[in-house]
Order: sequence, then C-alpha cells, then structure tokens
Amino acid sequence: MTIRLPQIGTITQGTIFCCASAERYPGARVFGVAITARCDVANDKFPVLNYIPAVLLTDWFHCDGWEILHSKTSKAAEGSFLSALKQQDISETILYSKSHREIYESFFVGENALGSARKSAERVRGIVEEIEILANLQITSLEQRNYLLDKYQKYSRQIIQDLIEHKLSGHYYLPAIPGEDNVPLVALMRESSFIPRDIAEAIARGTDQARAPQVSRGGAGLDFSIDEFAMPLGQLMSPNIEHLMQTYSQMFGRIGIEDTPAEALKAIFSIELRKATQ
Repeated sequence: MTIRLPQIGTITQGTIFCCASAERYPGARVFGVAITARCDVANDKFPVLNYIPAVLLTDWFHCDGWEILHSKTSKAAEGSFLSALKQQDISETILYSKSHREIYESFFVGENALGSARKSAERVRGIVEEIEILANLQITSLEQRNYLLDKYQKYSRQIIQDLIEHKLSGHYYLPAIPGEDNVPLVALMRESSFIPRDIAEAIARGTDQARAPQVSRGGAGLDFSIDEFAMPLGQLMSPNIEHLMQTYSQMFGRIGIEDTPAEALKAIFSIELRKATQ
C-alpha cells in the first residue's frame, strides 16, 4: 500500500488532507481521508465532503492504541493470576469476595499456604503487583502512558502487526504520507465526519485560516492549531481506497444471527453421511 502525491486543486475519494479534527485528539495533527463517492465529486453532487479522520501512529498509541494495549496487558496479568489459582485448586470465584492481594496473602504466604503454593509465592506476588499497577495507570498521565509503552513493547509490536493486517476493528492502518516524517497513520473508522463543500473546495486549492470559509468548528470545520495551511497531502490509490471503503461499510453492515441450538447440532451430527449405493 502506498500513498501518492496529490493533485493540487482536486479533492476526491481517497484524498488525504491536513487540518481535520478528531474529538479525542486535541493538540495532535489530524488528517482527513475523503470518502465521498468519486462520481458525486466529479458531478458536483456533494453538499458536504465526508471524511474519516486519521492520526499519526505515535499519537494513536497515546490514546486509542494505549487503551487497547492497557486492556491486553491487564487481561494477560489477570489470566496469569487465574492460572496460579487453578494450579492450587482454588476457585476463581473467590475473587468475588477477596482482592488479588488478599488471596495471595491468605493462600500463598499465610498459615494455610501449602508447600507448592509457597514455592510459587514470589511469582504470584509479582503478578499481583503487576495487576495493581495496571489498575492504577491513568491515560491522562504522560509518564504513566510511557511506562506502559516502555514495559510492554512486545504487546505494542503485536498491536502494530494487527493494525497492518487490518485485524483491529475500528482502526485502519495507512502508510506514511510522502514527506511527512515517515510515520504511518491510523484511520479512526468509527469517527467519520464532514466538511461543507465550500471548505472542501478551499482545501483543494490550499487555504489558511484567514481565507478559509468561516463556519463553526463543531464537526464541520477545520483545525488550524497545528498546521497553519490546509491542503491535500496525499492520495490513497486503488485498490486500497476501495478496501478502506469496504472495511468502513462492513463495520455498520454486519448482521448478527442466533447460533444453532445445541440439540439441533446434535441431530445434524447424527445424520449418516455414508451411502449404501452409488
């Protein structure tokens, strides 16, 4: 997948422009990926230009990506603790009445601790401490965000791999825009927005805040707090723009149906598949 240089003066489906906005990313560079149908743009049939906001991978990992990383590491630590309980034949339902630390102190180092439990006490203590640290991390703290990113780089790399392979629902990997610091982008697929047609046409030509049409910023304007000039920066080409659009539409077009009842499955499995004659 590559992003090519744009054709200045033109904005169409797949055009990537700067000065877009995303609610959860104040103070970050936000790009827009135009998704309005090419035929509507070509025939001047668009009152607004719909777009999907995209942010730098580095900024994404301090917001949505950080939350995904935090969830994965927390679940992994919890899984390690449950495994330790299972090894000692301790029911995990005890977590309904006791904290992780209380369980550790009662069953792994307390008077009732068995020999095998005492042998694993140091490891379990480390798991409990990890769970407690993770539970207290706050996304609002840069220091704590960096702590998580530094400590769990293996998980971060797996998240990046999942992004590239389009396995993270709601987040779509895009390569770096030419000339933009070689940092990939992440499109925020659930946060599609729009800009009025006159603003879209101004972006196609390139515009600063003073010359941009004056409209309210709330979901329909530009954000000049980072970039001072709004303009096309790249063009996502076929078949990648079509794949992005397919991914976007599938997010809202999935239909869930009931699972086949167990009894019905049992009856189907009992059907004799062999034939007596040709």
